[in-house]
Amino acid sequence: MVYEGDRMDTQTEQTKKQVITLDDKIKGKSYMIDFLRFIAAALVIFSHAYAITDGGDDWLRAVSKHEITFGELSVAFFLFVSGLYVTKSLLTKQSVRGYVGGRVKRIYPLFIVVVALTAFVMGPVMTQLPVREYFSSKGAYAYLSYLVLIPNYSLPGVFTDNPMSVVNGSLWSLILEIICYGMLLVAYKLGLLDKKKMRILTILCTVCIAVIFAVKMPLLYRFVAYLRPLFCFVSGVCFYVFREEIRFTWQWMTVAGIGFVICILTGCYSLAAIVFLPYFLCAGMDKKPVFLQKISVVGRYSYAMYLLGFPIQQVVYATGLGTNVWTNAGYSLLFDVIGAVILYHTIEKRF
Repeated sequence: MVYEGDRMDTQTEQTKKQVITLDDKIKGKSYMIDFLRFIAAALVIFSHAYAITDGGDDWLRAVSKHEITFGELSVAFFLFVSGLYVTKSLLTKQSVRGYVGGRVKRIYPLFIVVVALTAFVMGPVMTQLPVREYFSSKGAYAYLSYLVLIPNYSLPGVFTDNPMSVVNGSLWSLILEIICYGMLLVAYKLGLLDKKKMRILTILCTVCIAVIFAVKMPLLYRFVAYLRPLFCFVSGVCFYVFREEIRFTWQWMTVAGIGFVICILTGCYSLAAIVFLPYFLCAGMDKKPVFLQKISVVGRYSYAMYLLGFPIQQVVYATGLGTNVWTNAGYSLLFDVIGAVILYHTIEKRF
């Protein structure tokens, strides 16, 4: 005999099993995330084409009331995904040595190669100084300070006639990402990745950020906007820590949709990028359409594309090949993909 209470308990258990959480979605390989990595890297090139050709911003800046560009949105995506998967790696392996070693092997081999190629191959070719004078200048070697997380945006005599003389305007976010890795490790060692502690910190931070964006306090607003990339990484960390509680039901989707619309209507684009867009991104991360499985392989080249993109764009402008937004973005994307494929198979893949 089956009692009514037993039947209800069984139905409740079945309902719980049917509810899909982030923990279910993050277990396998995400072809969508891999493909979006490539799209984000391409959008960074498109966004930088505006700055490189005329010193301005892409049109998303105006649409978002001067709050965000396609390049910044792409960086937000990269950092959120990084926070999500790096936290997964750390909490799964529970090994500090493995975590540090994995991050170093993932970031530094290609980073070192690109910085060295920029300073000692591209630099002497593009400089307006005599080659001997270029190599005798301290500035050529000071560029290597990037490798110890100290930004150096110029090389002697390089791109001085371009609207921007910055050699690689993308590396700042890589430095920030490395700092985020260190902060995550410290949080792990201090036991701050515990759900209870993270819940309190998340609520406090979310409320404070929401109030700042809603009230538009000038000083604090600029401060939070400047730290938006950091918050995106932290958002990824939080999503993974609460992966078993983040559900993808019509109720959750409705609330997230309403929150996203409110953010857009009120001009809180950064809040949308930190909280609501990641939710919808995670909602579709386990989708595996056939066409994505075939083309998602391009995502493996996104890191090299990101590192190479800006200096390639500067060269394209300096040589007169692409002096407007569309020609600069088009030629640069072509050369960037070729360079990224070469570097991936000769350097990055080996680590």
